[in-house]
Amino acid sequence: METFEGKKAYAVYSEFGVSSEAGKYKLSVKGFSGDADDHLKNHNGHMFSTYDADNDNHGGICCACHYRVGWWFNDFIYAHLNGKYYYKHETVVSSPRKVYWGTLALLKYGVMKIH
Repeated sequence: METFEGKKAYAVYSEFGVSSEAGKYKLSVKGFSGDADDHLKNHNGHMFSTYDADNDNHGGICCACHYRVGWWFNDFIYAHLNGKYYYKHETVVSSPRKVYWGTLALLKYGVMKIH
């Protein structure tokens, strides 16, 4: 991940898995290392939510509808790599819909990959 200010960070998980459709694509992460905080731990064990499949733990709203994106929502969002991409000049730091990882707000990019 990298912010527009040039701050780079990474998060590696020795185990990363997503269950089947029958399991509602439940996220499973273990074995964190890296210099970014372990923000996926807060989404670990949660099912993937979309606007038509509200699987989050927030009783009051559909998080996927509110954030306008699918993700492994808990009752609060700690990491959000599927968010709306804002250019640096837009400076929408307060938007909950932006791409971010904890305190690394307004990311220039974030990459998720499996080795």
